[in-house]
Amino acid sequence: MPNFTMGVDLGKAKDYTAVAVVERLVRRTGHVRETYQGTGYLETVDHHHVRHLERPRLGTPYDVIVGRLGELLASPPLAGNTALVVDATGVGAGILDMLRTAYTRGDLGDRWPVPVTITAGQAAHGTNVPKYELVSVVEALLHQDRLVVEPGLAMAEALRRELQAFRAKTTSTGHTSFEAWRETDHDDLVLALCLACWYRHHYGKPRLLLADGAIVDDAYPDVV
Repeated sequence: MPNFTMGVDLGKAKDYTAVAVVERLVRRTGHVRETYQGTGYLETVDHHHVRHLERPRLGTPYDVIVGRLGELLASPPLAGNTALVVDATGVGAGILDMLRTAYTRGDLGDRWPVPVTITAGQAAHGTNVPKYELVSVVEALLHQDRLVVEPGLAMAEALRRELQAFRAKTTSTGHTSFEAWRETDHDDLVLALCLACWYRHHYGKPRLLLADGAIVDDAYPDVV
């Protein structure tokens, strides 16, 4: 499992595209627990660090965006160590074909791009994922102080504003939806972040350390 996840919210028509790169680190809590076999292990907890944020200029063609994603994925420390997760909702088959072609050419790293379709339901079915579930992962990380945004990122303040403006709305049919509170607010950076965190949360494996420090599961080589 790669250490980094790149979430991409692809803009439709007059919407922005946004990119968020998240690194998941596993930290020791200092507690020792025992398995059912009596083996002691060090308890760990994962933290998500936002390492990169980007929002291409409005109206940037998809082929240029795909090229930019390739540049990012080829740069250290992302090269060979990053999963690409893309919002495929409403973009059509064309952009997905561009991504798959770029992957086949070797321009998107060594991992097949994961298209996620955002739904209005309450339960995920494979990569058909309710927005509620995507947002809930980020909400939980924020409430537990396990989401860190690098303060030096150029778009850190923009992400902070989006997170503050992102609210739950109850529709006339009683369903809950999440979106920017005002029509003038953006939510593209938030959704890119949600895609990255959701994928990492659901498809990442926790690392198990024996109490003597020996590694049982080497899913994350950078435990700190």
